[in-house]
Amino acid sequence: MPDTDKREYSLGVLIILVIFCWPAALIYYYTRPMVKRSVPLPPPGMAAPPPPQGLGYNTCPTCGSPLRYIQQYQRWYCDKEQKYV
Repeated sequence: MPDTDKREYSLGVLIILVIFCWPAALIYYYTRPMVKRSVPLPPPGMAAPPPPQGLGYNTCPTCGSPLRYIQQYQRWYCDKEQKYV
C-alpha cells in the first residue's frame, strides 16, 4: 500500500473534541495542514526493478517460505503469512 499524505494533528485534542463536541472535532481535523510524503513514488512507467533473487532475498525472514514480488506495489509478499515484507 503506497504512502499517502497525512494531516498533522494532536490525537489528544481530537479525542477530547470528539467526546464533547464532534462537529468541532471535524472542523479541527480538516483544517490541519497536510504533511507531504517522505519518499516520493517513482513516475509512471519507471518502475524500479525487483531486488535480486538468491542469497535469502526471495524467502520470508520470519517463516522461511518463498516470497512473491508484486510489481504493482514494488514489494515482496509472503503468501503463507499474508503480509508484505
